[in-house]
Amino acid sequence: MDTTAAAQSGVITAAHSAAIDATPLLIWLAFALASGAGVAGSVFLFSGSAGAQQAFGVSLAAAGIYYAWVYAFSGSGAHRPSEEAVIAIIVVSVTMGFLLLSRRVT
Repeated sequence: MDTTAAAQSGVITAAHSAAIDATPLLIWLAFALASGAGVAGSVFLFSGSAGAQQAFGVSLAAAGIYYAWVYAFSGSGAHRPSEEAVIAIIVVSVTMGFLLLSRRVT
């Protein structure tokens, strides 16, 4: 995303743009790992394959790293819209739910 253009058009604030731009590559990789592992866990769970618990565990850990950076360590959580915090809570809750489900199913 071109954060400068998004801020200039009013889609995001300048402070939010700066917060996104200041996010290190390793944190973005944690986000990508969380997303990919969550998808893999879902495929494993609903196809009946082994590995769902591990995939959801990796997803939860990587999401924890990403959200801890955003809201605890970066100091930029206040510059992000409140909707992002709601999404974070939902994502982590759903991942935890699927992790618990996978433990019962497999």
